[in-house]
Amino acid sequence: MWANTYPSAQKVGYLRSAVKKLEDELQTYLATDPTPEEIDAWFDTKRNINDVLVSQLQAVEDFCEKRRVAKLDVTQQSKRTRREFYQEKAASLNPPIELKVLHNCASYQKAIAISRPPVDLERSWRTLLPKLKAEEGPVKAHIERQDRETQRLRDLHAGTRPHYKGLIGQGLPNYYG
Repeated sequence: MWANTYPSAQKVGYLRSAVKKLEDELQTYLATDPTPEEIDAWFDTKRNINDVLVSQLQAVEDFCEKRRVAKLDVTQQSKRTRREFYQEKAASLNPPIELKVLHNCASYQKAIAISRPPVDLERSWRTLLPKLKAEEGPVKAHIERQDRETQRLRDLHAGTRPHYKGLIGQGLPNYYG
């Protein structure tokens, strides 16, 4: 009935029982043969009741949204604090753990995904460090393989395939440059 009254509403829905109750009230009211002005006044009363309900519901939704955003801010700040602390600690090691290596360590990714506010970062660092040291070698090797493959693909794309250079000029067609 008043679906277009609140355009900001995501979806308008009414309980069947509430609609039936309103229809019954309307039929009962119309049976008294009211004037058009009285009918308008009746609808205005119903609309005002609905407006109060909508404003109360909006207040609840606003509260929930503010709470969700505040909780999200705390979560993001907690993750940022952990990330910055671990990166600083990794950089201060001798030799330091490179940022690229750190970002590729599974234990680091798990540690910075924790959304709770940090209580004892030093203790968590002492727990994380042996895991990072164990992962550092394999991760570095993986990154080096990725870098070599990336360079190989760039060379291939650019038409500079070094292993074919010697074959060009030996009677083979030059498809690569």
